[in-house]
Amino acid sequence: MDQAEQLRNLIKAQGTANRRPLARVITVTSGKGGVGKSNVSINLAVQLRKMGQRVVILDADFGLANIEIMFGTVPKHNLSDLIYQHKNIREIITWGPENVGFISGGSGISGMYNLDRGYLEYIIMNLAELDALADTIIIDTGAGISMSVMDFLVASGEILLVTTPEPTSITDSYSLLKALNQNERFSREYTKVKVISNRVSSTEEGQQLYNKLSAVVSRYLKLPLQYL
Repeated sequence: MDQAEQLRNLIKAQGTANRRPLARVITVTSGKGGVGKSNVSINLAVQLRKMGQRVVILDADFGLANIEIMFGTVPKHNLSDLIYQHKNIREIITWGPENVGFISGGSGISGMYNLDRGYLEYIIMNLAELDALADTIIIDTGAGISMSVMDFLVASGEILLVTTPEPTSITDSYSLLKALNQNERFSREYTKVKVISNRVSSTEEGQQLYNKLSAVVSRYLKLPLQYL
C-alpha cells in the first residue's frame, strides 16, 4: 500500500474531508513574499492572547516555515509528522512566547513543498481537532497563488491580505484576488476579505494604498473588500 492510498484510507476512517473547525479561522496571505505576512500573523496571535483568547498558528508556508525562527523556538515536530508519521495534530504543536501555540510547516523539507490536494485536505480536516485547544486558528500561508494557498483561502471564513505600496505587491495582490474569485469553491457569501496596508509611512498612505487596490478589484472582480 503506497503513502497516497494510506492517506485516503485515513481520511475515510476519520470522516469527510469537508470537516471544518468550529474555532475562528483567520488566514493571513499575500500575493508577494516579504511583505510582513508572518509578522502580522505573530503579532495578531500575541494580541489575541493578551485579550484572553487561546491561539494556534499553522505555518502553512510548507518547506519554508519561518514562524519558529521568529519565535526563536526549535519545534520537536512539524506537519510532516502529521502526514508521514500519522501523529495527532495536537502532538505536533509547539508552545512559543505568550503561550501561543504554533505548528511548523517544516523548514528545508523538500517533500512538503508540493503537497497534492489529498494531503492538503487531510491537514485542513485535522484542524478541526484544535477546537478543544484554540478559540482562534491563524493560518500563515505562503505567498502567491499556489494550490496550497488557494485551498487554505477557500477553507477560511476570514482572509487578511497583506500588501505594501510597492507596485509589484499591489499587482500580485490583485492577481491573488483574481485567482481566488475564479476558484469554484470560493464563497463570497461566507468569506470576508480584509486588507492590511503594511510598510506605509502614514495613515493617509495606508488608506490611499487600499483605495487604489479596492478600486481595481471593485471594477473588474466585483469583490467586496474591507480595510483594516
